[in-house]
Amino acid sequence: MMLNHTIITLNNIFIRSSTTQNLKGDVWFFHGFGESGLSFIETFSSPLRNNFNIYIPDFPGFGASPLQTSAVSLENSKELILRVLATISKNNKIFIVAHSLGSIIGTWICQELKSQAIGFFNIEGNLTREDAYFSGMARDYEDADKFHKNLLSHIYEKAGNTPALQRYFASICFAQPVALLGWGKSAAAHSEARKSGQEFASLDCAKLYYWGTESTPEATQDFIRKKSIPNKCFGKGSHWPMVEHPEQCYGDILTFLSTALASR
Repeated sequence: MMLNHTIITLNNIFIRSSTTQNLKGDVWFFHGFGESGLSFIETFSSPLRNNFNIYIPDFPGFGASPLQTSAVSLENSKELILRVLATISKNNKIFIVAHSLGSIIGTWICQELKSQAIGFFNIEGNLTREDAYFSGMARDYEDADKFHKNLLSHIYEKAGNTPALQRYFASICFAQPVALLGWGKSAAAHSEARKSGQEFASLDCAKLYYWGTESTPEATQDFIRKKSIPNKCFGKGSHWPMVEHPEQCYGDILTFLSTALASR
């Protein structure tokens, strides 16, 4: 598997990237709770790199990006990434691909970018309170270190021989406890009354919710149906289809991006 990409840093944000001369737009990938850009590492061996610039940041306190105490909530992380996008993708069409809790930031980014945001591919993002599984545990904690320790123990017990969960456990090991707790608490507050789901459903840009039968709560499936949200079921599997089934997942992303472009 070829993983040709370069590293750039901006505003103390670590970003994996690749660029192309046959440019159709910039695709920004936003990782989930406690993860890093490595959750999307297979992107760099996918066909997307042929026609799109790819940018995969590690949010502050996760992966290789150092903690920034001014950006430990979802809201503040969004503001920091907005400034990065304004510098790197100032004059380009922008697409967002976000996973899990990163989808809340992705939704806000699309709201802010308005017509510059061409499409949003949402991989099992938080639409309802029931989607806040690991991040929802933050509701019960005030001590960041204790939360980190107990979260690691909980994920370790579940990981077993599941490669996606093993990768997730490794990410959580390196996540900064303060960032974990901050993201978790701000997500819990925003997921109440399905605010995050309502915001995603109201986006004007092309959008697609990508979900699995074994990993999407019934409440979220019901919300998708009631709100008539454009969606595609990838079938069975875990919460990480881009890890378990990268060829299928990135093929579906490419199809979505091409359709979104054609509709503009």
